[in-house]
Amino acid sequence: YIDCAKKYELKHVLNMPSRDDEEGEGALGFGSIIHEVLDEAAKVKAKTSEEVLQILKIHTAGMKDFDTERAERIISVFWERHGKSMDKVVATEQFFRFTLDNFNFVGKIDRIDDMGHGKVRIIDYKTGYVNADVSKDDRERQLLLYALALQNDLLLKQKNWVPSELVLDMLEKEKPLEFILANGTMSPKEGRIKPVAVSDVRSQILETAKKIAASYETSFSVATSDTPCRFCSYKLYCPRWG
Repeated sequence: YIDCAKKYELKHVLNMPSRDDEEGEGALGFGSIIHEVLDEAAKVKAKTSEEVLQILKIHTAGMKDFDTERAERIISVFWERHGKSMDKVVATEQFFRFTLDNFNFVGKIDRIDDMGHGKVRIIDYKTGYVNADVSKDDRERQLLLYALALQNDLLLKQKNWVPSELVLDMLEKEKPLEFILANGTMSPKEGRIKPVAVSDVRSQILETAKKIAASYETSFSVATSDTPCRFCSYKLYCPRWG
Protein backbone atom coordinates (compact mmCIF):
# COMPACT_ATOMS: atom_id res chain seq x y z
CA TYR A 1 0.00 0.00 0.00
CA ILE A 2 2.83 2.39 0.85
CA ASP A 3 4.44 1.93 -2.58
CA CYS A 4 1.17 2.04 -4.53
CA ALA A 5 -2.35 2.06 -3.11
CA LYS A 6 -3.81 1.02 -6.49
CA LYS A 7 -1.67 -2.14 -6.55
CA TYR A 8 -2.88 -2.95 -3.03
CA GLU A 9 -6.47 -2.62 -4.23
CA LEU A 10 -5.92 -4.76 -7.33
CA LYS A 11 -4.09 -7.49 -5.42
CA HIS A 12 -5.72 -7.63 -1.99
CA VAL A 13 -9.17 -6.08 -2.45
CA LEU A 14 -10.18 -7.09 -5.98
CA ASN A 15 -8.00 -10.26 -6.04
CA MET A 16 -7.04 -9.67 -9.66
CA PRO A 17 -4.69 -12.22 -11.28
CA SER A 18 -1.22 -10.83 -11.91
CA ARG A 19 1.09 -11.21 -14.87
CA ASP A 20 3.23 -13.45 -12.68
CA ASP A 21 0.29 -15.79 -12.11
CA GLU A 22 -0.25 -16.06 -15.86
CA GLU A 23 3.42 -16.84 -16.38
CA GLY A 24 3.48 -19.48 -13.66
CA GLU A 25 5.54 -17.48 -11.19
CA GLY A 26 2.78 -16.66 -8.74
CA ALA A 27 1.71 -19.03 -5.97
CA LEU A 28 4.14 -21.68 -7.23
CA GLY A 29 6.95 -19.25 -8.07
CA PHE A 30 10.62 -19.67 -7.28
CA GLY A 31 10.53 -17.84 -3.95
CA SER A 32 7.47 -19.79 -2.80
CA ILE A 33 9.12 -23.11 -3.57
CA ILE A 34 12.28 -22.13 -1.72
CA HIS A 35 10.16 -21.16 1.30
CA GLU A 36 8.37 -24.53 1.17
CA VAL A 37 11.68 -26.40 1.02
CA LEU A 38 13.22 -24.46 3.92
CA ASP A 39 10.01 -24.85 5.92
CA GLU A 40 10.05 -28.61 5.50
CA ALA A 41 13.79 -28.79 6.23
CA ALA A 42 13.20 -27.00 9.54
CA LYS A 43 10.16 -29.10 10.42
CA VAL A 44 12.01 -32.40 9.94
CA LYS A 45 15.13 -30.88 11.54
CA ALA A 46 17.34 -31.81 8.60
CA LYS A 47 20.76 -33.15 9.60
CA THR A 48 22.68 -32.39 6.37
CA SER A 49 22.54 -30.06 3.40
CA GLU A 50 22.10 -33.15 1.20
CA GLU A 51 18.84 -33.83 3.00
CA VAL A 52 17.63 -30.31 2.15
CA LEU A 53 18.67 -30.80 -1.48
CA GLN A 54 16.63 -34.00 -1.57
CA ILE A 55 13.60 -32.06 -0.31
CA LEU A 56 14.20 -29.54 -3.12
CA LYS A 57 14.35 -32.38 -5.66
CA ILE A 58 11.00 -33.72 -4.48
CA HIS A 59 9.34 -30.28 -4.59
CA THR A 60 10.58 -29.53 -8.11
CA ALA A 61 10.07 -32.94 -9.71
CA GLY A 62 8.67 -32.51 -13.20
CA MET A 63 9.34 -28.77 -13.41
CA LYS A 64 11.08 -27.85 -16.66
CA ASP A 65 11.87 -24.17 -16.14
CA PHE A 66 12.86 -24.18 -12.48
CA ASP A 67 16.30 -22.64 -11.83
CA THR A 68 17.83 -25.57 -9.94
CA GLU A 69 21.34 -24.13 -9.95
CA ARG A 70 20.18 -20.92 -8.26
CA ALA A 71 18.12 -22.88 -5.75
CA GLU A 72 21.09 -25.07 -4.83
CA ARG A 73 23.22 -21.96 -4.22
CA ILE A 74 20.56 -20.59 -1.90
CA ILE A 75 20.31 -23.88 0.00
CA SER A 76 24.09 -23.92 0.39
CA VAL A 77 23.95 -20.45 1.96
CA PHE A 78 20.97 -21.44 4.10
CA TRP A 79 22.79 -24.47 5.46
CA GLU A 80 25.97 -22.52 6.17
CA ARG A 81 23.97 -20.01 8.20
CA HIS A 82 21.36 -22.24 9.83
CA GLY A 83 22.52 -25.85 9.64
CA LYS A 84 23.72 -25.90 13.25
CA SER A 85 20.49 -24.46 14.65
CA MET A 86 17.92 -26.87 13.19
CA ASP A 87 17.34 -28.36 16.64
CA LYS A 88 16.34 -24.95 17.99
CA VAL A 89 13.36 -24.50 15.65
CA VAL A 90 10.05 -24.35 17.53
CA ALA A 91 7.75 -23.08 14.77
CA THR A 92 7.68 -22.54 11.02
CA GLU A 93 5.12 -20.74 8.87
CA GLN A 94 3.55 -19.59 12.15
CA PHE A 95 0.15 -18.03 11.45
CA PHE A 96 -0.89 -15.03 13.53
CA ARG A 97 -3.90 -12.81 13.95
CA PHE A 98 -4.15 -9.91 16.37
CA THR A 99 -5.84 -6.56 16.83
CA LEU A 100 -4.35 -3.14 17.52
CA ASP A 101 -6.60 -0.10 17.91
CA ASN A 102 -9.46 -2.02 16.24
CA PHE A 103 -7.35 -2.93 13.19
CA ASN A 104 -6.81 -6.61 12.40
CA PHE A 105 -3.37 -7.87 11.40
CA VAL A 106 -2.90 -11.31 9.85
CA GLY A 107 0.21 -13.04 8.53
CA LYS A 108 2.82 -15.77 8.87
CA ILE A 109 6.27 -15.88 10.44
CA ASP A 110 8.78 -17.96 8.45
CA ARG A 111 10.55 -19.38 11.47
CA ILE A 112 10.93 -19.08 15.25
CA ASP A 113 13.95 -20.46 17.14
CA ASP A 114 14.23 -21.16 20.85
CA MET A 115 17.08 -19.19 22.47
CA GLY A 116 16.47 -20.54 25.95
CA HIS A 117 14.89 -18.97 29.04
CA GLY A 118 11.71 -18.14 27.14
CA LYS A 119 13.49 -15.98 24.57
CA VAL A 120 13.04 -16.60 20.84
CA ARG A 121 14.61 -15.53 17.56
CA ILE A 122 12.30 -14.57 14.69
CA ILE A 123 13.69 -15.29 11.21
CA ASP A 124 12.30 -14.06 7.90
CA TYR A 125 13.76 -15.45 4.66
CA LYS A 126 14.00 -13.46 1.45
CA THR A 127 15.08 -14.42 -2.05
CA GLY A 128 15.50 -12.18 -5.09
CA TYR A 129 17.46 -9.37 -3.43
CA VAL A 130 20.76 -9.82 -5.27
CA ASN A 131 21.04 -6.25 -6.51
CA ALA A 132 18.70 -4.46 -4.15
CA ASP A 133 18.16 -3.91 -0.47
CA VAL A 134 14.99 -4.04 1.55
CA SER A 135 14.47 -0.48 2.73
CA LYS A 136 15.11 0.36 6.36
CA ASP A 137 11.45 1.25 6.92
CA ASP A 138 10.19 -1.95 5.28
CA ARG A 139 12.37 -4.25 7.32
CA GLU A 140 11.53 -2.44 10.55
CA ARG A 141 7.81 -2.67 9.91
CA GLN A 142 7.92 -6.32 8.92
CA LEU A 143 10.17 -7.62 11.68
CA LEU A 144 8.51 -5.61 14.42
CA LEU A 145 5.05 -6.63 13.18
CA TYR A 146 6.14 -10.21 13.87
CA ALA A 147 7.35 -9.25 17.33
CA LEU A 148 4.01 -7.54 18.00
CA ALA A 149 2.26 -10.71 16.87
CA LEU A 150 3.96 -12.78 19.59
CA GLN A 151 2.94 -10.17 22.13
CA ASN A 152 -0.66 -9.66 21.00
CA ASP A 153 -1.97 -12.80 19.27
CA LEU A 154 -4.14 -14.48 21.93
CA LEU A 155 -2.90 -18.00 21.18
CA LEU A 156 0.77 -17.07 20.76
CA LYS A 157 0.73 -15.11 24.01
CA GLN A 158 0.02 -18.38 25.82
CA LYS A 159 3.42 -19.72 24.73
CA ASN A 160 5.15 -16.92 26.67
CA TRP A 161 7.68 -16.42 23.89
CA VAL A 162 9.73 -13.26 24.32
CA PRO A 163 11.00 -11.97 20.95
CA SER A 164 14.63 -11.07 21.60
CA GLU A 165 16.31 -11.35 18.21
CA LEU A 166 14.97 -10.47 14.76
CA VAL A 167 16.66 -11.70 11.59
CA LEU A 168 16.04 -10.67 7.99
CA ASP A 169 17.96 -13.29 6.02
CA MET A 170 18.31 -12.27 2.40
CA LEU A 171 19.71 -15.57 1.23
CA GLU A 172 21.22 -14.15 -1.94
CA LYS A 173 23.08 -11.40 -0.11
CA GLU A 174 26.44 -11.59 1.62
CA LYS A 175 25.05 -11.82 5.13
CA PRO A 176 21.76 -11.60 7.05
CA LEU A 177 20.62 -8.51 8.92
CA GLU A 178 20.40 -9.33 12.62
CA PHE A 179 18.78 -7.20 15.31
CA ILE A 180 18.39 -7.33 19.07
CA LEU A 181 15.05 -6.39 20.61
CA ALA A 182 15.39 -5.08 24.15
CA ASN A 183 13.99 -2.27 26.29
CA GLY A 184 11.56 -1.21 23.57
CA THR A 185 14.31 -0.73 20.99
CA MET A 186 15.37 -2.68 17.90
CA SER A 187 19.15 -2.38 17.50
CA PRO A 188 21.53 -3.95 14.94
CA LYS A 189 23.96 -6.59 16.14
CA GLU A 190 26.61 -4.89 14.02
CA GLY A 191 26.99 -2.14 11.45
CA ARG A 192 25.84 1.44 11.36
CA ILE A 193 22.09 0.89 11.16
CA LYS A 194 20.33 3.34 13.42
CA PRO A 195 18.34 1.77 16.31
CA VAL A 196 14.59 2.35 16.24
CA ALA A 197 11.98 2.56 18.98
CA VAL A 198 9.29 -0.10 18.79
CA SER A 199 6.67 2.51 19.72
CA ASP A 200 7.60 4.61 16.67
CA VAL A 201 7.23 1.69 14.26
CA ARG A 202 3.99 0.63 15.94
CA SER A 203 2.65 4.14 15.30
CA GLN A 204 3.75 3.95 11.64
CA ILE A 205 1.98 0.61 11.18
CA LEU A 206 -1.23 1.96 12.68
CA GLU A 207 -1.02 5.14 10.58
CA THR A 208 -0.78 3.04 7.43
CA ALA A 209 -3.76 0.95 8.57
CA LYS A 210 -5.78 4.15 9.01
CA LYS A 211 -4.86 5.28 5.50
CA ILE A 212 -5.94 1.95 4.05
CA ALA A 213 -9.26 2.19 5.87
CA ALA A 214 -9.72 5.71 4.48
CA SER A 215 -8.99 4.48 0.96
CA TYR A 216 -11.80 1.96 1.27
CA GLU A 217 -14.13 4.90 1.90
CA THR A 218 -12.77 7.06 -0.93
CA SER A 219 -10.40 5.51 -3.49
CA PHE A 220 -7.05 3.80 -3.89
CA SER A 221 -4.69 6.20 -5.63
CA VAL A 222 -2.09 5.37 -8.26
CA ALA A 223 1.61 5.74 -7.40
CA THR A 224 2.95 9.25 -7.95
CA SER A 225 6.26 8.03 -9.43
CA ASP A 226 7.25 5.34 -11.91
CA THR A 227 9.58 3.58 -9.45
CA PRO A 228 7.08 1.00 -8.09
CA CYS A 229 5.80 0.46 -11.64
CA ARG A 230 9.05 -0.94 -13.03
CA PHE A 231 8.37 -4.56 -12.14
CA CYS A 232 4.68 -4.31 -11.29
CA SER A 233 2.61 -7.33 -12.33
CA TYR A 234 -0.66 -5.38 -12.36
CA LYS A 235 0.03 -2.78 -15.07
CA LEU A 236 -2.59 -4.40 -17.28
CA TYR A 237 -5.35 -3.12 -14.98
CA CYS A 238 -3.77 0.16 -13.90
CA PRO A 239 -5.38 3.38 -15.17
CA ARG A 240 -1.93 4.93 -15.39
CA TRP A 241 -0.79 2.38 -17.97
CA GLY A 242 -4.01 0.99 -19.41
